[in-house]
Amino acid sequence: MSDSDMDGIIFRHLQGDTTPEEERSLQVWRSAHPVHEEQFEELQRLWSARKYLLPKLYTEPAYTAEQLLRRGRRSDRNSLLSRSGGVLGSVVRSRGGRFAAAAAAVILVAIFGGDWKARADRGIVEIVTDPSETSSARLPDGTVVRLAPASRLRYVDGRDVRQAWLNGRGYFAVEPADGKPFRVRTSSGDVLVRGTRFDIESRNRELLRVVVADGKVRVSVGDEEVDLESGEMSESKNGGPPKVSRIPQVHRHLQWLGSFVAFKSTPLASVADELEQRFGMRVEILAPELARHEITIWSTNKGPREIISAVCAAIDAHCVIGDTLATIQP
Repeated sequence: MSDSDMDGIIFRHLQGDTTPEEERSLQVWRSAHPVHEEQFEELQRLWSARKYLLPKLYTEPAYTAEQLLRRGRRSDRNSLLSRSGGVLGSVVRSRGGRFAAAAAAVILVAIFGGDWKARADRGIVEIVTDPSETSSARLPDGTVVRLAPASRLRYVDGRDVRQAWLNGRGYFAVEPADGKPFRVRTSSGDVLVRGTRFDIESRNRELLRVVVADGKVRVSVGDEEVDLESGEMSESKNGGPPKVSRIPQVHRHLQWLGSFVAFKSTPLASVADELEQRFGMRVEILAPELARHEITIWSTNKGPREIISAVCAAIDAHCVIGDTLATIQP
């Protein structure tokens, strides 16, 4: 029996789907050589760790157990199961928000790493960064946040509204939630969103700057309110009314993010545009139906090649990736 045949039996065993004959074959194979038992135990450990590999928010990944574990076997086990390193996770939804059969895949290359300090208790999360570090975290509602150095964030998932208190600077990719808005409170004013990506900087009461990368937000300073959409920025100094301006190249204002990216239900065409603007990697999508796929993906330190590879795997597309050009096709 070939290794691939035995892999298939092991995968079915872990899911409880083996036949009596397959169970007998597995037991004979395990007892035939100590290496076989080591291989079985390794796959068993990976299967047991799947709760860490699959974010709990997405309970129906389209990858089969075979696909998931084979990815794990090809990866660095220490990265997969340790608490250090970068993170790359992705989910692709159909336009209507329901999981498409081949597009609901979840890929987690590593667990969120040691550059963040957080305390979570019953939906409350607190994150603090030192003057020399940045921090990334996925909040209980699925929102992904990147904190700049010398920043503090406290998040509470309430019954009717999700609220975060920020002092410093943070980039948010907010998980959409019907009827449950997301509010960021600062000493200078508030930002109200439903599902969007934006950058906010607040240093005591001296400055409140908001840059919207995608979606819409409402900024409140005292009695003054302004609405912002993609490609707009507002600034309020010393408690004054926010002033809105149009910025043609949003990502020039987000260079502090480095290689960090986060998309939430973003069309693949928009993901491609942003990767080109930020990393100089041109992405050509050769099928209109692929361009409409909505992508949710976050990465703390992966390059554009790895991000595109993850997207292609998730939507079951074929990719050719060069140094400056990538093509995506069915």
